[in-house]
Amino acid sequence: FDKSTNILINDDNSSSLLEISKKIIADDNKESLKYLKKSIKLGNPEAMNIYGFMLKNGENIPVDYEKAVELFQNAINQGNSDAMNNYGLMLFNGEGVPTDKEEANKYFLMAIGCENSDAMFNYANSLEHGEGVLTDIEKAINFYKMAADYGNKNAQKKLNEMPDFLHVWKISYINKYIYILLYFFFFFF
Repeated sequence: FDKSTNILINDDNSSSLLEISKKIIADDNKESLKYLKKSIKLGNPEAMNIYGFMLKNGENIPVDYEKAVELFQNAINQGNSDAMNNYGLMLFNGEGVPTDKEEANKYFLMAIGCENSDAMFNYANSLEHGEGVLTDIEKAINFYKMAADYGNKNAQKKLNEMPDFLHVWKISYINKYIYILLYFFFFFF
């Protein structure tokens, strides 16, 4: 560490500790976790989300869904949109919590209100496939476009894979079923 890093470490500023944690996470996981946990104790919602994500996915630490949920909920209470999206994914996939796609979509929508492009993509996917919400291809395309406009690579890829006519076509209920049949045909035959 350089002199400025040592000053930040002794500062007890949760944002500074989080930045230090991010800088050393690749080199020394134990050292990084020390600063990440200290940042969490100081109430940093981004640190809560990062550690919750690590616990959910077992990234260099044992999976602990219960602790991940607790951290996500604390970060959500402080307005962290990534935590809203990550908790929504836990609900959507039934990871450590009962599967509840309808409730998951509520968390995606909360995160969308904070301009979270990952949540936009996830909600668009729910709309496209009718998971936890009614199928609405037109809305799905709009959310994919919104996410793509925010730079979401998954949304950009999804839009590129869709037939061009879907991007401008006003989709009626009958046309939705035609789209579903075309989509099935293009990807399974």
